[in-house]
Amino acid sequence: MPAWTDALNLVLERVPVDPSQVIQGQPSTGEMSWSGPEGSSWGVWEMTPGMMSDVEYNETCIIIQGHGFVTRMLAGELVTQELQPGIVLTLRAGEETRWEVTTTLRKVYHLVG
Repeated sequence: MPAWTDALNLVLERVPVDPSQVIQGQPSTGEMSWSGPEGSSWGVWEMTPGMMSDVEYNETCIIIQGHGFVTRMLAGELVTQELQPGIVLTLRAGEETRWEVTTTLRKVYHLVG
């Protein structure tokens, strides 16, 4: 794990989102991650404009660039949360989400096994 990283300027190789996850557009994602202690990991993830579905891990992240929305079930209710720089988000393992990105979105995340 690096002593420091410039998460905003880190070059990420993007790949198309799996067609089974694409809801709208032609989004692609890029990621770089590092192993942490006790099975945890840290990383930087980016998604280009479009909409995709996903199934989450136990994750805490902070949005550092871009704009979009994430929709998920919270307390039995479908909730859409706006994503923009500064938003801190906690996701739960197995949670089904829909990511709608309007401006390329980048986040720094921490996964806990």
